[in-house]
Amino acid sequence: MLVSAVDRGVLADEVDAAEDEQGSAGVAPWVATRGELADMMRQAKGYDIRAITNGIRLQTETLLRMIAYVEERVGVPTPVFVGHAEWFFAILDATGITEKQAPLSAHLAYLYKQDLLIDPRMDYVLNPGEHDPAPVAAANVKVWWLETPGSLDSYSYVDHNSDPEMKVTMRRVIKYRLLDLGDRIVCEDVEGLYGRPNSGLLGLMFRVIGEGRVADYRYAVAADRTQVIWVLCRKGPLSVTSLVTVHPDGHADKGVDRDKPDLVELRERLEKDVEFEYVPF
Repeated sequence: MLVSAVDRGVLADEVDAAEDEQGSAGVAPWVATRGELADMMRQAKGYDIRAITNGIRLQTETLLRMIAYVEERVGVPTPVFVGHAEWFFAILDATGITEKQAPLSAHLAYLYKQDLLIDPRMDYVLNPGEHDPAPVAAANVKVWWLETPGSLDSYSYVDHNSDPEMKVTMRRVIKYRLLDLGDRIVCEDVEGLYGRPNSGLLGLMFRVIGEGRVADYRYAVAADRTQVIWVLCRKGPLSVTSLVTVHPDGHADKGVDRDKPDLVELRERLEKDVEFEYVPF
């Protein structure tokens, strides 16, 4: 629903903050309802949407469906605000699980009141001109919780289902560019998201240099719904890339099986350089 001055309710502070982010050229965002989000999540097929390792995929696919849904109703690309409570309870509705069974990443986002604003207006994302490959959709995404007395600057959790285990740290404000390139999803120009392996050789290295900033996150999906993820982390002058294969049940393995041509093709696709000129965000 499009938010109005008299229909803000408990979302007042969050929606005001979302509108502030749009600046003088902003428009009132569409406020996603719990029911709308749950409907978008139910369209996810072939993978476990409860798994932490499938969390970014679920979020991305849901957001892309949501902005298409809103544009169809409004007639033009429109920013969408997603409240933390609406997102969390939509997951419960879509999966049939209880609060205690919710994935850790979703539970923490709810506890920290982590809201989201996605702005799919292309002119606010990419500079004018031709882009190769041309995005099917492009958006600015901001994830944040309000700064209040006593509020923390960040929180962390460990994903025990990945190999190697990963520690993920969320700053209070996270920003990134979301690009749907048709055959892959690219999250670039990331700010506020950090991570490091907790085990293996990379774990030893990051234990020395500290957490790296996630600068670029990409994924592509095979016909059997297996997901290949490519991540670029930076720490000062150092940069490290990681490849992860996430199976539909959420189990993750480092690297890509060379005996599976379809996954190798996804890896090669993800490793291709892409260059986009972004509007300041």
